[in-house]
Amino acid sequence: MHLESLDSLDSDWTTGTGTGDGDGAPAPLHRALGPCLLRIGQLARQTAPAEFLHASMLALREHVGFDAAWWGEVINAAPAAGAGAGPRNLLHASIGLSPTFAQEWNRDVAAVDTFALSTMADLGTVFRVSGHYRGPPGAVAEFVVRHRLYCILTMTIALEHSGLLFFICLYRHDPQAGFSDAESAFFADVTRHLAQAWQHRVADLLSLTMAGAGAGAVTVTGTGTVAGLGAGTVAGGCAGTVLALADHAGRLHYLGQGMAQVLARYAPDWTGTVLPPAVSAAFLRAPCALRLAGASLWLEPVGQLMAVTVRSSTAAQLPLSPRELGAALLYTQGHSSKQVARLLGLSPSTVRTYLRDAYRALGVSNKIGLAAALGRHQRPG
Repeated sequence: MHLESLDSLDSDWTTGTGTGDGDGAPAPLHRALGPCLLRIGQLARQTAPAEFLHASMLALREHVGFDAAWWGEVINAAPAAGAGAGPRNLLHASIGLSPTFAQEWNRDVAAVDTFALSTMADLGTVFRVSGHYRGPPGAVAEFVVRHRLYCILTMTIALEHSGLLFFICLYRHDPQAGFSDAESAFFADVTRHLAQAWQHRVADLLSLTMAGAGAGAVTVTGTGTVAGLGAGTVAGGCAGTVLALADHAGRLHYLGQGMAQVLARYAPDWTGTVLPPAVSAAFLRAPCALRLAGASLWLEPVGQLMAVTVRSSTAAQLPLSPRELGAALLYTQGHSSKQVARLLGLSPSTVRTYLRDAYRALGVSNKIGLAAALGRHQRPG
């Protein structure tokens, strides 16, 4: 077994370290990179948020073949755990893996998975293992053999504004089918592009949740502390840390560290991936507020997903409905009314009605005035 790391974006796309096992001519992959990135850009605009990452992984698979893949968000320690705890996968999706894969990793492997710990300590760098990889003896080796993870290609990136880490792992079952230098470089570029595109989608969805900024019990301070959560901080003090996006069954698609703290405080044994039943059950009443573990949450639909945010206690209340505010925020951020309609899952005529009502309620007559009025009411952080 040999462990290899690929240099970050500062290096040429064909450069890397290691033996170069399985390398072929890099030109075909080089020519395919642009079309692949364009395809991911199209998916970001055309697919629902819940489908975007899965569809993008299938697009990647056309150029870098794999038998299985795992992606999602991870934190270096479980939200409710003490110092010295191992990392925790809080949400995930996969192709070709057992439904219990993430649960097994969290329970049996995370704290002693030296390969995963190395990737989290060197963010933005591709790591790969090939050959007859087994990992450390014991739980890791048994996990590798059970799931046939003999060749691995992975990278972990800080997910901006979430306080958590985003990762993608590709697996091949054949010990002789190691990932090449060219494939690793291709994977690095695609992973960075994919993470950025996903963050843009989340930012659009986050803007739709600003209507929940009225009276609440939890405040994100300028230093990133989440009042009311007890010990712990939220990186960056950004609204993205106190957000969760889930489907209507409660399966998570995005999670911020602050929201993870709230959920872990409510349910100390919560392991991620699916929202606690008390939260998902409240979706039937959305848009609505929910009191949970001393925090005031706001639940509302955003397109095909449900957004859960920690509400601020200091933000001013706008005289707009949640949908009116969501449409107005997206419109002032540069989206056309048709684009706003697509993002919200509404008809263009409905969006135009919301915008007219927002203009009237705020006493403004143009987009500049609308942006200024909304800016005066933005929540802190």
